[in-house]
This record gives sequence, structure tokens and C-alpha cells, in this order.
Amino acid sequence: MELIPLILITAGIVQALRKTLDIKEQLPQWDRVLSAIWIVSIGYFLLTLLPGMGFLADWYGKIVMLLLFITFYLLRHQRSTRLFILAVLPYAAIFAINTLLSIVVPGFFEDNRGYFNTAKEFSNLWLIGFGIYAFTQVNKERKQRKKEEEQLRQAEARKAETGAPRGGAHYGTDYPKRRTGKNPG
Repeated sequence: MELIPLILITAGIVQALRKTLDIKEQLPQWDRVLSAIWIVSIGYFLLTLLPGMGFLADWYGKIVMLLLFITFYLLRHQRSTRLFILAVLPYAAIFAINTLLSIVVPGFFEDNRGYFNTAKEFSNLWLIGFGIYAFTQVNKERKQRKKEEEQLRQAEARKAETGAPRGGAHYGTDYPKRRTGKNPG
């Protein structure tokens, strides 16, 4: 039953990422996939309850992380996504190294499991800590951007009310310059 809390946490994190990274606007088709993750997760949980399918419970976290990696890759051009990539990158690297070594040299991996577990725990802590920082920072930037857009919109509305010309044109700037009588050359 460890899967139920993981599903709840995952659904919350995915919803927060959808809102924070504005995935609905940036990647509308991918947003539909992410918005249905909780429904798919419930189906996945029910599938793990079937006899002989319990091994799927171990894959759930890996599948969700893969979906997050794909999301970050698709949004890699956004500055705000880079913070989340920095949060996830150590976890992905340690996971890949641990998995590769456990397959290629299982004896070495087992003999040094303590070191690999320490690295895994550090990457988990980094993921949590830097993930929280990334959420906080991106939300702060998003609020600041909205505030600036609102101020710009209000300034444009004031200009329209006062009848000031748009586009930065000013009265009297379309007249030719007066000659001073001096030869420029």
C-alpha cells in the first residue's frame, strides 16, 4: 500500500508543476496527458492489485519521473524550467549510475551498497530541497511578471484616456530640424 501516498504526492506535484510552469499555455497537448495522471494512477494502482502484477508498484515512481523529465525537456527553453532541471539532475544521474552498476557489476555494487545508498539519499534530499526552492523562486518570478504586466496595462490605459499618441511618437517630432547655417562637413 506504499503506492497510495506516492500517487497522492505525485498528483499534487504534477498539478503544481502544471500551474507553475504554465504548461497549459506552453504545451496544450502535453498538458492533457499530465492532467489525467491521477486517473491513470488509479488504474495503475488497481493493476498492481492483480495477482502477479505487484512488481509494477516499483515502476510507478520511475514512470512518473520519466514523465517529469520529458516535461522539463520539452520546456527546456524556459528560464524557469532550468531551476527544476537543476533539482532533478542529481537524482537522475545517481539513479542512472546505480542502475547501470547494479546490472553491469552487481558484485561491486553490492560490496559498496552503503556508498551508493548515501549518494541516493543525498540526491533525494537535493531533489526535495532544491525542488522547493525552484517552486518558490518560479512562483515569485511569475507574480512579479504579472505585477509588471498589470502596471504596463494600466499605463497603456492611462495613455489611451489622456489621448497621448501610441507607440512612443511625440508631438512635434515629425518636423524637420532647423538649420543653423553652419556647414556640417
